[in-house]
Amino acid sequence: MKRLRNTWLTTLFTLALLCLLIPHPALAAFQGERVIESSPVAYGLAYEKRSVTAGGGQVLLYILRADLTNRYLKVNTLVGSDGTLDKNSRVTDMAVNAGSVAAVNADFFQMGESGRPIGMTYKDGQMITSPPLTSDMPAWGITDSGIPIIDVFSFSGKVISAKGTVFPLSGINKPSYLVGGVDSHDGALLMYNRFWGKTSRGKLDSNDNVTEVFVNNGTVEEICANQPGKAIPRNGFVLAGRGKAADFIKSSIKTGERITVDYTITPDGDKIQAGTGGWSLLADKGKVMGNFPSEINGPNARTAIGYSPDKKRLFLVTVEKSIDSRGFTLTELAEYMVSMGVDRALNLDGGGSATLAVRPLGEHRPVLINKPQRDTQRFVPTALGFFSSAPRGNISGIIIKGPDAMLPGDSFPYRITGYDSNYNPIAVEQEKVSWQLSGPGTLEKNLFTSRVRGNVTLSASYGGLQINKTVRILGGEDFMHIGSDPSSIAIRPGKTADIKIRVTGNDGTVYDLSPNNYSAVVDSGLGSLENGIFKASGASGSGGLKIIFDSRTLTIPVTIEAEDRPVYQFSPGQPGGLTLGGLGMVFGGNAFKTAVTLTASYGGELSAPMPGRYKSLSAVRFQVADGSNPVLEFPAAVTWKYQPEGKGRMTIIQLTKGAWKELPSRALEGENKVVSRTWELGPLVLVRDENPPAGFIDMPGHWAQGAVSSLSAGGIVSGYPGNKFDPARQVTRAEFAVLFCKAMGWQPVNGDLNLNDKGAIPEWARGYVYTAVSRGVVSGYEDQTFRPSRPLTRAEMASMIYKALSLSPAENVRADNAFADGGMIDSWAVNPVSAVFAAGLMKGDNENKFRAGDRATRAESAVLIDNVLNYLLR
Repeated sequence: MKRLRNTWLTTLFTLALLCLLIPHPALAAFQGERVIESSPVAYGLAYEKRSVTAGGGQVLLYILRADLTNRYLKVNTLVGSDGTLDKNSRVTDMAVNAGSVAAVNADFFQMGESGRPIGMTYKDGQMITSPPLTSDMPAWGITDSGIPIIDVFSFSGKVISAKGTVFPLSGINKPSYLVGGVDSHDGALLMYNRFWGKTSRGKLDSNDNVTEVFVNNGTVEEICANQPGKAIPRNGFVLAGRGKAADFIKSSIKTGERITVDYTITPDGDKIQAGTGGWSLLADKGKVMGNFPSEINGPNARTAIGYSPDKKRLFLVTVEKSIDSRGFTLTELAEYMVSMGVDRALNLDGGGSATLAVRPLGEHRPVLINKPQRDTQRFVPTALGFFSSAPRGNISGIIIKGPDAMLPGDSFPYRITGYDSNYNPIAVEQEKVSWQLSGPGTLEKNLFTSRVRGNVTLSASYGGLQINKTVRILGGEDFMHIGSDPSSIAIRPGKTADIKIRVTGNDGTVYDLSPNNYSAVVDSGLGSLENGIFKASGASGSGGLKIIFDSRTLTIPVTIEAEDRPVYQFSPGQPGGLTLGGLGMVFGGNAFKTAVTLTASYGGELSAPMPGRYKSLSAVRFQVADGSNPVLEFPAAVTWKYQPEGKGRMTIIQLTKGAWKELPSRALEGENKVVSRTWELGPLVLVRDENPPAGFIDMPGHWAQGAVSSLSAGGIVSGYPGNKFDPARQVTRAEFAVLFCKAMGWQPVNGDLNLNDKGAIPEWARGYVYTAVSRGVVSGYEDQTFRPSRPLTRAEMASMIYKALSLSPAENVRADNAFADGGMIDSWAVNPVSAVFAAGLMKGDNENKFRAGDRATRAESAVLIDNVLNYLLR
């Protein structure tokens, strides 16, 4: 009778799982849709990988479908690396550490300041962060009875002093964000507890004025004004006030007094068990929400959550953007969610944050499922996790784990995994598995070695269960392309370089070849190739390395360059340079005022740790032999060749005054080198940026996205609270001075400006304005004012570039004739506009108008600066 009951329950669950996996009829609205893989994850949770066609390209989708009525399946929020917001973590790491069976990234977060989420956060029924004081950021939540909610949650709070005076509380554990165009912390009182992290926010920068109240067990222990962050009391919290809130603290709160905090969250704040913020409602009542802003509606990596009309099923969709997947617009994402039968859906953080981790059937830990937008997982503050408490049973199924396709001559140790009727993983004693092979090749226990092109079948038996797996052995006809990494080799005599040979299958799959898969022929006198390592001969020369794989061949260009020149005797008027390894530096004849001896040596121990996002590939100390530090009158040109390896953005950083800064640079991937310039002596490090800043949420699909992304990664431009760039916003004279100086590599200088309104220049811009004025790039007005907050015109922008680059007036191009509105360009601006137009740095609009008097936008200024960098480094 017990056996019959278990069989009946298993049958019921199998039917329920089929219901989760059966596609909704409306899915046919997306062309070319096919299921690539599907599998149960846990009792009540199913996973699918799908492909659709949208916008003329393939889009890969990763879908989780959850049965919220399943008593063994729970939804909870994953928070940071240790359960607090102190340190962000990868989604896969959070999933493994928490013991979840699947997880997906969740809320948008403040990239620039603290990495904390902007929206609401609930975990285990506790509020981690309060909802923002805006009406445009809905959130999702799961109640204590398992009911999903997607709504705009609101926060209302107050702080009551011992005297009975009351002040509004604006939030709990909140970073800065914009509320109606104003910083959410201006004049506001906020609370921070142990979920924020170990220490309070404290004074953020030199312009910040903050008063903090440290409360333990309801009693005020300490009040600090304009101090760095301090430890948050273990049994208490910290109140942080600015402006009017700081005045309230000073007048109404004293040490030793009791203090009361009261707040509410609606709707159902007392019932929410798990939840995070999002942004932009995608669907409501089964209808697509329209009017998504065009600047963020381009195809991108996306994450979304939604639920069925009966609120019994939850849907999570991750959209990939990669070389294999175009990505979805917000409109397409909304349409797809509705096609799945979703009643209400919410857009979660996307772009580089879009990450899905799933525990494969039979495995014990979740793994990364999608390909992140920059090929590496972003560290995020929160994720949505699924947890299973289904009872464990006996093994009911097995799976053969190993590649579906191999190359002739390859070997692989296959294994099996097992699972029970509730899809819990079951440990398998691999030595007790029986293996059989049908087809050409050899099989020694579980080690299969392929032989020739064709199909073979592997069979495995264990615990009374048997399973087969077909393995394709690929040959030359199965591939459309052969390539190498690096695509060319530039090397010193006697040095070595790792060579990776890759072939691309007809289905787009990329395979790494092992040295036994191909043969190689090296031109005479160049060197040798053994086990994938090329060793150069002892003499300079050039030629080719020929790779032969089946019927396909590839020739890799090889250049063996002369030995290093690590010492250079500079004399005024005599240009020259030095080299060391892949680094080359060239100095113009006007680089220094006097003769100097320059040396380059490998870095050794560096005096300051590098930022964690960078991986050091090579370090060189660049200095004057006598230890002096002469001023570079003109920048040195830097070229650094590298061997491609790993994923990430290649760039150069320099140690200046004890701190690392990124040099304005360009990576020429086809030539495997980075080009840059520097105005200073000191250590230089070639690095790979493995965790670049997140893209701004208002830039996907924008015409300036490429330029803004490049400048943001290099630290030249920054955004506003909420991770927005605001491309249409007008750029001020102070802002452009800072932007341009950073692009030129000019450091801010503390000097006395001979300007009547110098006190109006913000502190963050003052040093850069002084630098720009002293270099003659920008000047004040006739009344000796700078007017830092005045929007910059396009003509003024052209004039600054004209002066900084010392452009010559264009002989064959006159702006007053070239543009339809050329007659409206002021006489003082005609030469600058003509020169920057002739140099390809600025152009007109689609009506051939330059619009010289129009105020420049942040997008226009970013594109111009990007063009300037390309001009300088070409």
